[in-house]
Amino acid sequence: MLRSALFTFVHHGWSIQQDSADTKEEPYKSLSESYSLQDEGSQKISREEVKTDDVATFSTNKEEKYEKQLKDAKARALMYAEEAAILEKDEETDMQLKKVKELAKAELAAAIAMEKSSQLEKIAEADLNGTLALEDALSRGLPIRAEVDALLKSLEGIDKDSLIKLALSSLPEEILNNGTSTQMQLNQKASQIWC
Repeated sequence: MLRSALFTFVHHGWSIQQDSADTKEEPYKSLSESYSLQDEGSQKISREEVKTDDVATFSTNKEEKYEKQLKDAKARALMYAEEAAILEKDEETDMQLKKVKELAKAELAAAIAMEKSSQLEKIAEADLNGTLALEDALSRGLPIRAEVDALLKSLEGIDKDSLIKLALSSLPEEILNNGTSTQMQLNQKASQIWC
């Protein structure tokens, strides 16, 4: 065996040289120092790997977090867009509903106007027919109860506060049942009184 041996350990740019010829313990010491340095180097490598793993994990976690936030933001944006579309449809529906209500009011007003017009026509027709029949009965001196009753019946439900009803109800029963004297009969009575 060689007494003198040169041990060299190279690790990460470190170089250790020992002369083991001096003592027997020195080679072991030198070897243990080499292993110690090798341990320190591997610990440094291990720490660097851990740091790299930590950075990678941190980076992955951040990336996942931001991806989740991005997905959430997209989902919220979609939800807001859907909500806006629903609100727009609601506003459109409200506008259509207002138009329908206004149209219904106009149709109701037109129907009421037509009904009133129809009632006025019926009143005018009843008044005209009743007036002509009443005039004919009065000019002949006939009883007028049938004509008055027909006039009152035609006014039922049409014109509740009619002056015609008031006038017809104020006629004396004698005239309704017996009629009135004609112009000729009145002239004859007047002649008899004067003569």
